[in-house]
Amino acid sequence: MTTEPVWEPITIAKALSLCGFDALYVAMNLAFACSLRIGEILGLTWDCVDLSEEALASGNASLFINKELKRCEKSSVEALEKRGRSKVFFTFPEWKRTNCKTMLTLKTPKTASSVRTVFLPKTVALALIEAKKQQDEEKMLLGSDYKDFNLVLAQPGGRPYEPRQIDCMLAAFIQENELRSVVFHSLRH
Repeated sequence: MTTEPVWEPITIAKALSLCGFDALYVAMNLAFACSLRIGEILGLTWDCVDLSEEALASGNASLFINKELKRCEKSSVEALEKRGRSKVFFTFPEWKRTNCKTMLTLKTPKTASSVRTVFLPKTVALALIEAKKQQDEEKMLLGSDYKDFNLVLAQPGGRPYEPRQIDCMLAAFIQENELRSVVFHSLRH
């Protein structure tokens, strides 16, 4: 069995210190500190994040993981829904292509055990607070031009990131900083 390379804790600390505060920084924190998969990170919505003063004061800041972002074949989603094996919470609009065979969705996780509450280390809670602040400022600046899908990690303008975009950001970051090559999924381990 082949295992993918992982970063040691010292490399993770170095990577986070080199990474600017952006979507990759937040995604890396959620992956390694909370063991979240990329689909769970990109499907995380603010209504599933508890950063209340009470939660922060008691050390109980948390995330409720109940959906994932996934690009799916339209026909597969319809078939799964008919059999009661998947629930699509939301289908994002198509931005570039029309008559596409796939759709970007927020859907239930693959397994029931993936639905869970994850408690946040203080550093990750603080990173999410900063991300929310920046996102709210962007919403104010863009007004009605901001497409608000309530996503924790959203591109400028509000659109969702897709896993391949985060993978490309990580690959470029690794190359720029001469770090050992890893795939995003390995940050969970």
